Amino acid sequence: MSGAGGKVFESDEFLVQVCGDHMIYAEKAEVRFDFRNIRKIRIVRDRTKGTVSKITYRVKGHLGAFQIDGFAEAQMEELAGLLGVRSKEFSIELVDEAGA
Repeated sequence: MSGAGGKVFESDEFLVQVCGDHMIYAEKAEVRFDFRNIRKIRIVRDRTKGTVSKITYRVKGHLGAFQIDGFAEAQMEELAGLLGVRSKEFSIELVDEAGA
């Protein structure tokens, strides 16, 4: 973890911050997702390269899934790793699969 504020990932359009007990994912505006409210995290990998192409997650009380993508390959891999650790800590269902 990077400091008390967690690890921050930023692209031209999006910001993701993974902290000890919550995650913020936003289009340059703060939207907070408490890990206690996340039901499922799905890591989708490119079938040929095996790299993370997107990460989706479902939040209690929301019908649709939220999606993280558009970050550099290394950032997506690090995000997937951090969210994998959090999924174990908070008993969140984690699916890591090859994509299309």
